[in-house]
Amino acid sequence: MIRGCEIDDQFIERILIALDYDDYVRFFDFSHNNIGALGTKLLTRHIKRANHIAGLNMKENPGYTPEAERKLSYRILCNIKWLKTKHP
Repeated sequence: MIRGCEIDDQFIERILIALDYDDYVRFFDFSHNNIGALGTKLLTRHIKRANHIAGLNMKENPGYTPEAERKLSYRILCNIKWLKTKHP
């Protein structure tokens, strides 16, 4: 959980690099930070590649728009379906 830690777009890039080596964690709470449109876009791309992520909380971030919520929700749903086929 990385809630309320004043994470911004630059810091989220560093976190995502570290997450490339972790396929164990399934849920992230990035709520109440300062993640903008760029950081949200990077997270969406990362979740597409990292299909082990099954949950993400991005509430209260400037870049978490309704459109971003729709895209992230879709990616999470795809990941959940993939996880169910991998681990029935």
